[in-house]
Amino acid sequence: MFRSTTIYTVHENPDRDEPSERMILVREGFSFWAFLLGLLWLLANRLWIPAILYVLFIVALMEGGARLGMGETMLSVWQVGSQVLLGLLAHDLQRWQLARRGYALRDVVVGESELLAERRAYDRQRMA
Repeated sequence: MFRSTTIYTVHENPDRDEPSERMILVREGFSFWAFLLGLLWLLANRLWIPAILYVLFIVALMEGGARLGMGETMLSVWQVGSQVLLGLLAHDLQRWQLARRGYALRDVVVGESELLAERRAYDRQRMA
C-alpha cells in the first residue's frame, strides 16, 4: 500500500566524457554501513581525507580518555557516538568529495530505488 521513497541529490560534472560518470546520485539520510563499518566504509568510498581525520579523532579520543581516567565504558560510549555521527554525516562527506572533484549539485530527486531516481534525473535533465 505505502511505498518507501528515498531522496537523492544529483551531482553533475560536464567535463566527464563518459555519460555514466557525468551524473552521480547520492542518497540522503543516515548511512547504516558507515555507522557499522566506519573506517572501512570511508576507505571503500575513497574518502581519504575524512578517513585520516577519523583515525586521528579516534586515536585522540582513546589517548585523551585514558589520560583523563575515563573508564572503558565511557570510552565505548564515545566510540559509539562517533560512529553515529559518522553515519549521520556519511553522505555529506560524499557530496563534499564530489564537489572537490568538480561535480556541482544540479537537482534533488525522489525515487523508490536508486535506479528509478536516476531515470527521473535523466528525464528531468532532458526536459530542461
